[in-house]
Amino acid sequence: TIHFYSDSINDRPLLEKADQAFVVDPDQSLAELACHKGWPVIQFAD
Repeated sequence: TIHFYSDSINDRPLLEKADQAFVVDPDQSLAELACHKGWPVIQFAD
């Protein structure tokens, strides 16, 4: 099983290849993609 964590929309191809993708402190475009794909979003920044 491959888990992939990213905070960049530039990693979209890798996020899509992973068995489980996690989005960390996303900007708006990555947050929208995560919502569309059903990927969990992890927030560390305020």
